[in-house]
Amino acid sequence: MFYFSASAFLASIVALPAVVLAQWPNMGPTGFNITRVDVAGNGCTPESTSYVMNADKNAITAVFSNGYWVETGLGIALNQTRRGCRLTLNTEMPHGWRFGLLSVDYTTYYRLDAKITADQQATYYFKGVLEQGTTRSTFIGPMAPREYTFHDQYDFGFPIESPCNTTSVVWYMQSDIRVGNARNAEGTGRIGSDTWSGVGQPPDTQTGISKHYRIVSLAQLYSQTYNLYWVKC
Repeated sequence: MFYFSASAFLASIVALPAVVLAQWPNMGPTGFNITRVDVAGNGCTPESTSYVMNADKNAITAVFSNGYWVETGLGIALNQTRRGCRLTLNTEMPHGWRFGLLSVDYTTYYRLDAKITADQQATYYFKGVLEQGTTRSTFIGPMAPREYTFHDQYDFGFPIESPCNTTSVVWYMQSDIRVGNARNAEGTGRIGSDTWSGVGQPPDTQTGISKHYRIVSLAQLYSQTYNLYWVKC
């Protein structure tokens, strides 16, 4: 769990240390594929969610358009201060491998007045596995209105990994964002997505996956990149 003032937040925007990456294979094994993605929550819909795995099969990015945002301020309803989204992923697994999540990188729009707080949390777990991995950051304004990118790392002391000796794995990624003005009742704040524009084939309405959609404008989108590591069973 991490807590940042705005100045500490800016100092925290760094690349994943090479010493951490060196512990894990750089590429996922052949035979790992996403076969289906379902979305649920008040921050996402299939029509507003794009989901892509990179060629090395060690990073999965979800991009949310105009539904995943929260705001706070005078006259703003409480139910607009918190939203969430759960992604259910069905995957094909190669024999002899298991995986877990190393970290998550967020890119989205932030605007926080002084003392306005914002929380962002990401949890993942596997079907049939009781334990779950969670990372969370809290930010305290002021934060100038623009797009930010930052990095959160999961706890390596107790890794949560997929089951071994199976040809398929169902796993879940639950994210939540919230803002609050308890420390500044007259202040306002907003984080999350607004609208997007792009060219090509839009996201599939059944799976949420867009394989050929190129984003032209990233302004006020909300993207999450989940970085995977792989271990031999």
